Amino acid sequence: MRSTRLPCMLDLRRATRFGLGLLTLGFLAVASPAHAETDAELRLGYYTDPEAVSFGGGALMPLGSAHPWMFNPNVEVAISDFANVISLNPDFHYDFPTGGNMAYWLGAGPALLFIDRDRGDSDTDFGVNVFAGLGARHGAARPFVQMKGVLSDNSRLALTGGLRF
Repeated sequence: MRSTRLPCMLDLRRATRFGLGLLTLGFLAVASPAHAETDAELRLGYYTDPEAVSFGGGALMPLGSAHPWMFNPNVEVAISDFANVISLNPDFHYDFPTGGNMAYWLGAGPALLFIDRDRGDSDTDFGVNVFAGLGARHGAARPFVQMKGVLSDNSRLALTGGLRF
């Protein structure tokens, strides 16, 4: 009997390698002297569909000299009992000007989702992230929280928190 699981695992492995490569490039960009204002981030979260715990990382780079617009490429891996999801997200967000120690932002960006179901086929899905967040503006390690809606064939909501440094 021919296994249908092998192509699913190959897709998941390829997506994992691609995601880790993207994450590595982001961290190399952080280490580059040309991007002295680039910050790294680590994140943990919860996805509502499938009910999953997620982890990931990314970079935060200002666009322009005024810095209200930020480029935030990131990778998240959500693991559940029913399916695993790898999400590649080249997100952008706008930081609202405040005089305080907290930053508030709204953002959006495309999402490439690799879904590996325990029962059934693997799937690749394109979507759009829409999110809002708040976090510390200053410090060596700055905590943040973010709520994100992923609009796709299988839309989901994610609550994420982490550290930027």
